[in-house]
Formats: sequence, structure tokens, C-alpha cells
Amino acid sequence: MTGSPPEEMKPKVLVVEGDPVVRASLIEILGARFDVVGVAGSLEALALLEKTEDPPFSAVVADYRTPSGSGLDLMRAVGQRWPNIGTLLLTGHTSDPEINAARREGTLMVLYKPVDASEVLMWVDHVVTASGMFKLLRSLRRNDVDKTSPH
Repeated sequence: MTGSPPEEMKPKVLVVEGDPVVRASLIEILGARFDVVGVAGSLEALALLEKTEDPPFSAVVADYRTPSGSGLDLMRAVGQRWPNIGTLLLTGHTSDPEINAARREGTLMVLYKPVDASEVLMWVDHVVTASGMFKLLRSLRRNDVDKTSPH
């Protein structure tokens, strides 16, 4: 049987894209597999992430340039504050030294535009899967610590 999982079982993805047409396209593409929330800018995304103690997103997909700040800065903030959320930066800036340095360090997954729908879906799927594994490892480590700590 194929099809998308029920809404309550879909991982949540936050899309940060200033262009409303591109944002709507990304939401439509990703909506087949994920519960997607879209915002226009980095500041809006941070405000949404800060609303809860444990953000409900498995991944953040952001454009390099957003109306309220750099997508790269957003990705760094997400990585530092919410390391269990996967990140994917979309950009057409293939020669930006800051992006290339972050990519080489392994701190950032970058998808260069133009991209087709299947490519975006595949990479977001990878990022969400990696995020899920990270959450599982943290949970297992926490359980091991609980078992070994004196009561």
C-alpha cells in the first residue's frame, strides 16, 4: 500500500523562503510526506522555534537569503540551540565562500538551485531521517545515564 502517512505521524518540516511562490511550491512538494509549516524569513522562523521548549520540527529547510536575515545564520542558530533538528540550505550562490566553508566543515547540508521536486524531497527525507536517528541516540544515551546513576 502506498500513500502518505496520516498527518499525526508525519514529521514536521519548517520551510523558510521569502518568495511566496517558491515557498508555496516547497510546501506542496514536501506536503506529500511531511507536515509542513512555511514562513517568509529567518526571524519569523526563530520566533516559531522558540515558542516551545522542544521544537516539534524534524527539519528546517531555508533559502540562503530571506527578507529578515541570512538563512545561513538561521542554520547556525538552529544547530547550536536545537541540534536534534536537521537543516538544509537552498541557494543559488555556488561560489559563496561562507557557504562553502560551512559545507566543508560538515556543519551544513546545502542544495544548490535550481533543483527539481524529487531532489528536494529526497534530501529533506535524508535530513529528517538523520534527525530521527540523532533523537533516538540521545534518548538511548539518556536512558543509559538514568540506569547507571545512583538512586
